[in-house]
Amino acid sequence: YLITPPIADGGVAGTMRQLIFELLGNKKWCDGNLLLSEQSLTTSDVATADEVFLTNAVIGIQWVQRFEKRIFDTHQTSAFITKIINQYIATQ
Repeated sequence: YLITPPIADGGVAGTMRQLIFELLGNKKWCDGNLLLSEQSLTTSDVATADEVFLTNAVIGIQWVQRFEKRIFDTHQTSAFITKIINQYIATQ
């Protein structure tokens, strides 16, 4: 499950965010095993997540290794999404 905060919570309705929504919702690029949800998040939600990453159009996807005292030791989901984005870009 991939959770992103809604724009009303202070996020930016950027191009990378929109691209991820489009690609994850398209069976051509994603097999449907990764569900995307918009919901408000607390710092506790972030600290207990399996993985955290940030996105923007310049850097793409930036894996977060540490949040407060929590160290995230995996970035499989962000690597998977990066792979999908790269495949998409290669076909354009």
